[in-house]
This record gives sequence, structure tokens and C-alpha cells, in this order.
Amino acid sequence: MTSGPAVAAFRPAAPDRLSDLDGLRGCAILAVMAFHYTVRWTAPLSSANYYPYKGYFVGWPGLDLTWSGVEVFFVISGFVIGLTLERSRGALDFFRRRLARLWPAMLVCASLTSLAALAGPPAWRVGPLSFLLSVLFLDPNLVGGFLHIQGLGFVDGVYWTLWIEVRFYVMAALLFFLCRPRFLESLTGVMLVSFIAGLRGFDYPGRAYAWDLLLPTFLPYFAFGVAIRRMRRETRPGPAALTCAALCAVVILVQGWVSFEHPAGSALGFAVINAAIIVGFLLFARGVPVFRPFSWGPMVRLGEASYSLYLIHSVVGIVLINRMSAVLPWPAALVLTVLLMVALSLALFRWVETPGKEALLTLLGARPGSAPAVARASGPRRLGRPYVSPQSKG
Repeated sequence: MTSGPAVAAFRPAAPDRLSDLDGLRGCAILAVMAFHYTVRWTAPLSSANYYPYKGYFVGWPGLDLTWSGVEVFFVISGFVIGLTLERSRGALDFFRRRLARLWPAMLVCASLTSLAALAGPPAWRVGPLSFLLSVLFLDPNLVGGFLHIQGLGFVDGVYWTLWIEVRFYVMAALLFFLCRPRFLESLTGVMLVSFIAGLRGFDYPGRAYAWDLLLPTFLPYFAFGVAIRRMRRETRPGPAALTCAALCAVVILVQGWVSFEHPAGSALGFAVINAAIIVGFLLFARGVPVFRPFSWGPMVRLGEASYSLYLIHSVVGIVLINRMSAVLPWPAALVLTVLLMVALSLALFRWVETPGKEALLTLLGARPGSAPAVARASGPRRLGRPYVSPQSKG
């Protein structure tokens, strides 16, 4: 595959954040919250019921597929990481900026979650080693297997996605700084290898290690996000960007049938969701104003705080719903919990994420503000699973 025109094919970086992308983040986190607050913690997805309303929402159309908001986050992450790598001064600069972006909120949210878990089901309570591994973005289940220690788990089961993200960062950084002129093509090649390695029924020695290293379930979304970044940057997408995006799209559409077992909903419903994700991001890449409604101010603010909201909403939210339902009707407790979680995430974004990032960048020797904002990017101006890990509590 060859890249597009090297000269005059790229537009200068836009000075502002992509508000529509932030707004999409806001929609994605609301979808994930809907999954965790309605169907995740009751039968048939859970052997125990943790809702005061039991299975009231089970069977409501679409709720069993709202976990796929996580897949939207993975596409956005691919877009953002492709941009961040381009503007990093090296691998060390990239990783310390990722650490500064993720760690302050993780430390605070994991601590709050550990405290809230004391009022929740006993299975949600974890020890110091599980807490340490969680805030280091390591899988306690994997480490426990190596050390032959039983009972380790994430502070909150939803943290499994951070372990996925960190492995993608390592893979992306290696490919980018080793194959920079052909980063997207190299990443797509690895994605195809991972897809083959993850085919259902394809048994071979070391399959478990291949899954851990190659991320066959999730890498297509990340790679698609990187391809969307390239397409948005190029005035006329070259053959490389178009081919890589097409390959990623095909793998995303078929893997629900041939690769992994999705946690809830039908394969057809998941394919429809994936098709909507693919079409939506392709339109976004070409500047079609279909995403303009996502630029609504409150949704943008929610998207900016979506990382903190993701980290804090699950265990803390379920505990709050149950506690408040003891004195309020459960619909009021549910709505109030959503509002409280959103308010808390906005406070965390303002008072923890933003100053914590700047302080950590300074401590690590980076220059705050010299790297791009998370959702900062150039773009055309012409037109305008979760996957639930079987070892996870989320």
C-alpha cells in the first residue's frame, strides 16, 4: 500500500478542540452508564441481582447493546493516539504525556471506588495489591495467575478497558517510532494478523498469549480510528488510508460472528451498531456535518469529563442507587444518581484531571501545553465489547 500525496495533501492543525468528537464521547459514556445501570447486574447477565428494580429493564429494545459505547471510545482513542504520536518528541515524551493524562483521575477515582465498595456486595471489595495493580493499569487477574495468587481483581471491573488501552499504546508507539512513514499500514497489517489469530475454532500453541499481545477483539477499532485520523487530515484520502479503513471496517463487521462472543445482544444487532459506527466516523472523516449536533455545549462538557465519569460511575453509582432507594422511589434514586455522577465527573475534570495533568507533566520534565490537546486535530472544512470480560465486574 502506498500513501497519498506527500505535499499539499495535509491541512494545518486546527486551533480548537473538535467539539463534536468530545460530544460523541459524552454520548458513548451515557450509553455505557445505561448498560451498567439497567441490565448488567441482574439476570441473565449476572448470577446475582444488584438493582433495587431487579430485572425491570431487561428486554427493553437496545439496552443490551449499550455496552458497545466502549467500542466508540476505542475508535476515538485510535484517532487521538495517532494524532498524539505525530506530535510527540519521542516515545518517552508520548508515554509520560499518556501517564499525565490518565493517572491523576485514576488515583482519585480508584480510591473513591474502593471506599464505596465497602458498602456494596462483598465480591466488589479488593485488597491493597489489587488496588496497586489497578492504578498501575495492570490486569490483576493476569498478575495473579503469574504469581499464583487467588482473589485479585480490578478495583472496578470497568477498568479492564484501561489495560486494553495501555497495551495498544505500547503497540502503537513501537510501530510508529519504528515504521513512522508507514505507521497506519503497519498497524493495519498487525490488525489483520490479530484477526486471523483470534478466529473462533482456530486452535494453536500460545493462543492465549497471542490474544493478550495482539488484542484481536479490539485492535480493529483502534486501527480504524487511526485510519479516520489520516483520512480527516488528507484533503483527498490516498489509497493507503482508504484501503486500511476498508480492511478495518470489514473486520469490525464480521468479527462478531467469526472471532469472539459478544457479551449481550444479538450478533445482528451488534453488526448494525458497528455499521453505524463505521458510517458515522467515515462521514466525520470527510467533514460532513452529521456530527454537528454533538457540538451541543452540555454534551461537549460531558465528553471532556467522560474519562473520570467512566472510572467513577459503575461501583459508586450502583451503591448510590441502592442506598438512595431505601428512602426514595427507585426511579428518583436512579435519576439522582446519574446527575450526581455527572456532577462529580465534571468536578474531577476541573479539579483533578486538568491540574493533575499539568503538575505531573512538570514533575516528569515535560513542557505542559507543548503537546496537542486530547481532541485537537486538523480536518476538512469543505462541508461544514462493552465487551464484558468474563473476569470483569463491569
